[in-house]
Amino acid sequence: MRVKAGTEGKVKDVAITDVTPENYIVPDNEKHLYHCIIEVRKFDSESGKRLSVPRIQKFGKKSFDNGVGSNLKKQGYTVTILHDPADYVKAQAEANEKAKAEKAAAAEVARKEAEEKAAEENQKAIDAAVEKALKAQAEANEKAIAKAVANGGVIVRPNGQINVRQTYNVPFVEIRTGAAQCLTVNTGKDTNVAVRYCKHGSHFTAFVGNVVRVVDNLVVVLHTFINVVVNAVLR
Repeated sequence: MRVKAGTEGKVKDVAITDVTPENYIVPDNEKHLYHCIIEVRKFDSESGKRLSVPRIQKFGKKSFDNGVGSNLKKQGYTVTILHDPADYVKAQAEANEKAKAEKAAAAEVARKEAEEKAAEENQKAIDAAVEKALKAQAEANEKAIAKAVANGGVIVRPNGQINVRQTYNVPFVEIRTGAAQCLTVNTGKDTNVAVRYCKHGSHFTAFVGNVVRVVDNLVVVLHTFINVVVNAVLR
């Protein structure tokens, strides 16, 4: 039988009686099995010559551990274990667990990346929808304010300055701010409001301020509503 010759990579042929756990070569595809030399030893009573012939037998780990090994000994067999698969099975189990853990970790990373990407795309969609809606609302607000006080001669300029011209015996009331849709005017107490030669100026200032405050509130409600609707649709 071919066994290890001592030098790495070298082999030699020996009788089965000279096979030991140290020189036995285990086939790669059989490392999960028990490899044993079993023999019911018999010798010639006169000459002492060995009459029995040992043989190599392979057993599944579970069956050998659960009684086959002990039963062989009870039947008079001498059992020499050439290869115990315990270390190999343990190493394989550890390798499988490691591979399983690595796979799970990779899957978790992929899941988080997918969630982050989906959240980013979702936020982009919300932002785009909100921007579009706010732009449309701002345009509608400007038109609504202009229409609401058209009889009073309101002029909304591109730079955000609003001129309210009266039909009474007074020149005009001027309201200046950064953006028409974001006015915070009230009854003339704000520093950015100038009332000149007009006893009715405070009434118009209050009117425009109330309209703008309502518009501001509508914008906040609209923004919240759009977030809810977009999230519901994307789900």
